[in-house]
Amino acid sequence: MGSVVSNAMDDNLKKNQEFMLKMQKATVERQLNMQNLMREKGMAMQLAAKRDMFLWFQAFFGLTVLGSLGAFMRTRNHRVIAPLIPLSFIYGYQADLVYGNKMERMRLDAENILAIHKDSVELPLGMITVDDIDKAVAKSKDTLAR
Repeated sequence: MGSVVSNAMDDNLKKNQEFMLKMQKATVERQLNMQNLMREKGMAMQLAAKRDMFLWFQAFFGLTVLGSLGAFMRTRNHRVIAPLIPLSFIYGYQADLVYGNKMERMRLDAENILAIHKDSVELPLGMITVDDIDKAVAKSKDTLAR
């Protein structure tokens, strides 16, 4: 009789463990999805802020072009249009970043770095371990005790 109860408890324990494992998996999947959504929303906000900043820069660049060309027409001095050269590079970069495919190229380059040049992004002395954290906690306690 005791073995019947024991077998029933073992079966119940196994079912409970399987259920808990499924729940843990579902929880982790939900957390990963939530983190990904938060990352996407954060990137969208950053891109929107960059686009807004680009509108202001576009107005500045337009006024600078008009002012420089007007000054050049009056003075025929090439020095007044010289600032347009570096500003045009900055303008092109910002336009590519906010309206072009620069983000896609940066993502592909990041994937390439992680796939081929993994050593470039490794942490010094490797990944942090629980042992390293314990040593740091012990060290900080020793420092406070002095």
